[in-house]
Amino acid sequence: MSGPVTASAPDPGGAPAGELGDIGRSLLASIGQIADLHPAAVGERYGSAQALVLDQGRAWRPVPLPEDLEDWRGYPGHCYEFAAHLADAVDGLVYVEGYATPFAGSTWAFPHAWAGRLSDGAALDPTWPEPGTAYYGIPLTAAYRRDAPRALGAQALLVEMLPRPVRTAGLPAGAVATGADESVCGR
Repeated sequence: MSGPVTASAPDPGGAPAGELGDIGRSLLASIGQIADLHPAAVGERYGSAQALVLDQGRAWRPVPLPEDLEDWRGYPGHCYEFAAHLADAVDGLVYVEGYATPFAGSTWAFPHAWAGRLSDGAALDPTWPEPGTAYYGIPLTAAYRRDAPRALGAQALLVEMLPRPVRTAGLPAGAVATGADESVCGR
């Protein structure tokens, strides 16, 4: 691939960003049930990654990976790596970590990462063959991703094992991508 790539125009179909249908509400209920099993201990702000994502995350609208981004498609089971590559390579995209449901009828909140388009809330999933049915997660800046504490051997920043600094104090200022900062893209 040569030269900068830009995220494709918004897909006119589907629910607007942040709007949850039945499947999205089911995903949030699943995340909430898991969060309820792990209340915050004394001195902690969050007892689990699920609680953090519910508090700081947002709904994302599933859209197919555009044909011009197919070269960035990765493999199932490697979502953290391939979502980061896609977000870093394509202007207008950001790395998002959270939970998703992979297919209709699934009620389980799978820990997952994808590339998000902040302008319209689109979830572009580079590792599942078809878009999942619901996505809920936190868009993270490239600066935070670069400097974030990680659990030993973890690829995920938040959803595999919530780092103690985040568990106790929450995400630091500048960690959540808003689109208003220059640190969204990894370049």
